[in-house]
Amino acid sequence: MIEQATTWRSRLRREASALISTDTWRRTLHLLVVTPWAVVLTVLSVLGLVLSAALLPVLLLGVPTFLGYGTALRWCARLEAHWCRLVLGQRVPVALHAPVGAGWAQRAGNLVLDPTLWRVVAYHLLRLPLALSTALLTVIAWGGGVWLLIAATHPPAWPFADTPLPRDSAAHALLHGPLRPVTAALLVAGGLALLIAAPTVVRVLTLVHVTLAKTLLGWVSTGQLRARLLEVEHRRAEVVRAAEAERRRIERDLHDGAQQRLIHLVMILGMVRHQFADDPVRAAPLLATAHQEAKQAIAELRDLTRGLHPPVLADRGLDAALSALAARSPVPVTIDARLAHRPPRLIESIAYFMVSEALTNTAKHARATRAQVHLSAHRDALLVRVTDDGVGGADLSSGSGLAGLAERAHGVDGDLTVHSPPGGPTVLTMELPCGW
Repeated sequence: MIEQATTWRSRLRREASALISTDTWRRTLHLLVVTPWAVVLTVLSVLGLVLSAALLPVLLLGVPTFLGYGTALRWCARLEAHWCRLVLGQRVPVALHAPVGAGWAQRAGNLVLDPTLWRVVAYHLLRLPLALSTALLTVIAWGGGVWLLIAATHPPAWPFADTPLPRDSAAHALLHGPLRPVTAALLVAGGLALLIAAPTVVRVLTLVHVTLAKTLLGWVSTGQLRARLLEVEHRRAEVVRAAEAERRRIERDLHDGAQQRLIHLVMILGMVRHQFADDPVRAAPLLATAHQEAKQAIAELRDLTRGLHPPVLADRGLDAALSALAARSPVPVTIDARLAHRPPRLIESIAYFMVSEALTNTAKHARATRAQVHLSAHRDALLVRVTDDGVGGADLSSGSGLAGLAERAHGVDGDLTVHSPPGGPTVLTMELPCGW
């Protein structure tokens, strides 16, 4: 009995906390707001189809109208996915993409044959009756519970309160007679039951909406899956090539830099060891040279490891790491970081390497007098932009270090664009998905 009482108390406590939970009220907002939005989308879907079909005989009007209709549906689907992520915390992928083709007619034909388009249309048509029914159930769950509690303490709100009833009838006894406390208790119990069940009802109704969105908006055809698989394989090959190029660069830097200095240091120390016993004075300059070689080898190793993943990046984040990088740059660099949240570690590392490579190219080739690094959150991605006032002429397709940066970005479904006309300025823009 004690265990059962404890279980019931914990269950009631959990249900009471659900009443004031922000998740519950976000779901309630979604179920109430979605109805007018569903009406608008259903009307637009039907009108778009009717208008496209009516103008289809006129090729110059029907084809652009249908392409515009597909674009509107695509933007509405993305807005739906953004709303689900923002309000409900659910990620809904959008499978409908812009049609491909050499001309308007070919793109329109491919759009007609794309099953994801008709799934989006079906989503808008099915969502209207679903939104109306779930909104009605939401109003009954919350409004009905509140109304029953008000009716229990305020008799004019009771059913048939203003209707003349015979004094010897059961209804009069329930509303105005000796059974009125029993009626009030039943109304209180019913109101509390509805309010306690409201969070569960809202959660289930929201799950139905999300399931419909994921089923129809996020459906991917076999051809799209095959294209996506080919794209993933291509990007994986790019990542492997970038990693292999980075490994060769590290080996080259170690062999041509620190390793040669260490070999030279060993040779000098060997000469010092042979001369120190016979002529310590002549050995002193060699010791000074060995000391300088050791310091330069340490500096080169430090620069090499700093280019891979500096400790300040792991400890203090991207802003501090880029500030330290800018302080060592021979070209004056301004850092403008506007990030409310810290990106994932992998994204931080790629962004840092991109800025490091860009500033190195600026110092070596651009003949620039200043540079600027701008960091910001753009939708669900980290946007990194590096600008300099140099001579320009940077080319992403020339097989330079910029191509390796592009491969790194593609490896995480990001993108790198370069705008560098002759005479400058040079603008490198990298967009890296973060899932914020």
